[in-house]
Amino acid sequence: MGRMAKNTEIKTGSTGIRIPVGTTADRPTTPVTGQLRFNTDTGRFEFYQDGWKDVTSRGPLSITKDQFTGDGSTIAYTLSTAPADEKGVHVFVGNVHQNPGSHYTISSTTLTFNSAPNLGQTVEVYQGFDSTDR
Repeated sequence: MGRMAKNTEIKTGSTGIRIPVGTTADRPTTPVTGQLRFNTDTGRFEFYQDGWKDVTSRGPLSITKDQFTGDGSTIAYTLSTAPADEKGVHVFVGNVHQNPGSHYTISSTTLTFNSAPNLGQTVEVYQGFDSTDR
């Protein structure tokens, strides 16, 4: 593990720690896991762990909610948008979380349950949790 330079100090108050700054082309040629830097091309902090990864939040997630009511026979419901990945979707039937693959599948904008939600049960579908904007 590297050591801090002899005259390096961390101060409190209105000062800060300066980390390496540069363009994408300025990245180290032999990066080491844990390196942190600010990329002036992207305007974001990044760290190295099996490749350079962005660590800067890009803002709030955009979550979409669809709500349906079960009728005891309908198994397929049309979502307002097609999710990028089933893993970024949370489905609840009567406030009980449903597991993708074992309780339902999604193809494009169609959510299909293995068995129909009961008459009057609320079906809530939240999507957008697969966003990379966090």
